[in-house]
Amino acid sequence: MHNPEDVKSLFAKKGDRLIDETDFNIICLLEREGEKTLKAIADHPSVNLTPASVSSRLRKLEDNGIFVKYVPLTRIEKIGFARNLILLIQTEPGANFDSIQTKLNAIEGVKSLYKLIGEYDLFVHLCCMGDQGLERTLNEINQIPGLARVSKTMVQERLKENFHNLVEEKTSE
Repeated sequence: MHNPEDVKSLFAKKGDRLIDETDFNIICLLEREGEKTLKAIADHPSVNLTPASVSSRLRKLEDNGIFVKYVPLTRIEKIGFARNLILLIQTEPGANFDSIQTKLNAIEGVKSLYKLIGEYDLFVHLCCMGDQGLERTLNEINQIPGLARVSKTMVQERLKENFHNLVEEKTSE
C-alpha cells in the first residue's frame, strides 16, 4: 500500500499529469483486486464516486492510453510454466537494436521485454514449460546476432508485481 502522503505529493502539482489522485486509487484498486463492477469501485472508500463517474474516468484512462489493455495477473507456475528466468542482455556496440528487439519478440517463451539504461541494454522475462523448452528458447536467443553478453537468473518466487504486493495475496489463498 502506498503512503498517503507520498500519493498526495505526487498529485500536488497538476502540470501535464493525465490522472488525479482518484484515478490513481482506481488504478491501484483494479490492480490489487482485479475485475470489479462499477458500483463496487464507486463504493470503495478510496474512490467514493457514482458508478457513472467511475465509468467516465475509466473511459478517460483508456482514451489517454494509461490502460494499455485489460489482462489477468496470472500465476504462471500454476498453469505449467515451471521455468521462470530473467535475462539481462548487453548488446554489441553498433548492433542493430531494432532487429534484436524484433527477434526477441518473436521467440516463444519471451513474456516481457524491456529496454534498459545502464550496464545492460535489455531485460527479458522468460516463461517455459520445462527444461527442454528453456534450453530451446535460450539456444534461439543465443543465435541472435549482436548480443555481447547474456546474464541468466532463475526466478525463485514472484513477490511483487505492479502497484500491489503479492505477498499480501498469499495469506488469503
